[in-house]
Amino acid sequence: MADTTDTTIHDKWNGTCPSGAVCSPQEKSNIGGTLTTGKRGTKYRTGGDDLDHMEVYSPDQSGGPGTRYHYAHVDNEWQIIGESTDGGQTYQFDKYKKPDGTLRAGANYQKALNDPNSDVSKDTNAQLNREIEKANIKKNGGKPETAEQKAAREKAIKGDGNNTDADKDENADNDKQGGKDDNEKEGEPDKFYEGDEKLIKESQGRKEYAESLRYPEDLNAEMQDFLNIMMVEYKPRGFGGTGVIPSRPNMGAGGSGGGSIGERKILCTITLPIPSGISDSNSTQWGVDELTPVDDMMMKFSGAALDGDIAAIKDRGGKVEKAGKSDEGQATVKDSLLQMVNGKSALQRAKGAVVNTNMELLFQGPVLRDFTFTFPMYPRDAKEAKTVQQIIRTLKQGSSAKKSADFRFITSPNTFFLSYYHKSSTHPFLNTFKECALTGITMQYTPDGNYSTYHDGSMTAYQMQLSFKEIEPVFDSDYDDLDNDMIGY
Repeated sequence: MADTTDTTIHDKWNGTCPSGAVCSPQEKSNIGGTLTTGKRGTKYRTGGDDLDHMEVYSPDQSGGPGTRYHYAHVDNEWQIIGESTDGGQTYQFDKYKKPDGTLRAGANYQKALNDPNSDVSKDTNAQLNREIEKANIKKNGGKPETAEQKAAREKAIKGDGNNTDADKDENADNDKQGGKDDNEKEGEPDKFYEGDEKLIKESQGRKEYAESLRYPEDLNAEMQDFLNIMMVEYKPRGFGGTGVIPSRPNMGAGGSGGGSIGERKILCTITLPIPSGISDSNSTQWGVDELTPVDDMMMKFSGAALDGDIAAIKDRGGKVEKAGKSDEGQATVKDSLLQMVNGKSALQRAKGAVVNTNMELLFQGPVLRDFTFTFPMYPRDAKEAKTVQQIIRTLKQGSSAKKSADFRFITSPNTFFLSYYHKSSTHPFLNTFKECALTGITMQYTPDGNYSTYHDGSMTAYQMQLSFKEIEPVFDSDYDDLDNDMIGY
């Protein structure tokens, strides 16, 4: 809802939302296309036209649905092509004509706007529903909508006596949160409005994978040690709201996690033999730091000034004055100031000495760990070759960036939980892992130096190198959840 003095609903869009109205963002929807189902069940439209549109909603102060003005990009201008006074159930087009007397809205557009199941109707309702809710929350100073505001919003979107699909989804989401709306959650700031998050999450990426893949086919999990790789949908940490962002929920020692990890579904579990050359490297960043006498004095003065401690400032001034009266103190200050000006030290040249810089090695932060695994794979029959190919495809596709629904965003690849197992239990004497990103996958299709295939074209040998990097540092407290006899991270 814009705070402007212009309350006029203009026939042609002037770029400013009228005061008292709610305006949906401009977007593109398919008009007149045919709904087609792809090989994996993905639905998309072929043919038709992708047209830009938006809506301006003018509320009815007497409690009715209000008026919705539908703008479209016609003849290179944003113009009203129709309006609705019953919550978008039906639109009237006769008032809005081109100079030649024909309607601005073509037959296909008229049909689509009056069809509640069309792309343009669904897109418009979802966008306007979100914008009205945001305007109501803003009007309430950040508090959730009142019952009256919500009822008015429902009338604006679906007319009298209807509830919106968006509200059904929102109510289900609230039930998961103990009845609280997204804007009522304590201790967390808003991450995205629901619709904004939906626009990003509705990516074109693959959603379904084989639940479990294993190489070799006869790997006996009860008797053999193995590496378990679980692929999950990446979930951002968000914001902390207090300057501190909480750590990610982790799988501790890398347990199976059932069918999900927290709220995230496990997309695929890959079981492979533990390769040779496994290792880990835990390190932290330390660096040399220096503090000259002048730096020390300035830091203490600044601290006292920021604290507003007059007594401390006077005390520091007295100590500086006392130190400055000594020959050594004067030489120190003079040499430090000279170095600041021209980078040269007079003491080095004249006395063969340097100012004590209080050099010390100081902690600078943690370091994220890397892991690299190399798996030689020699499928022994057609079934095992198919499994190897599925493993390669799953890891390649799962670690690829994703397009958002309209390609306005590029979203994160999936992430992975790794764990070593010994006879179906977490291996106590090998390292454990935090959530990882698969940063690289390198394939050798002729690892033995010769091109060799089976009769169907499958390679007789593959070598797969996977490079993982943990997405969060390891902290001391992470070891608290592990048994004392485990090596840990």
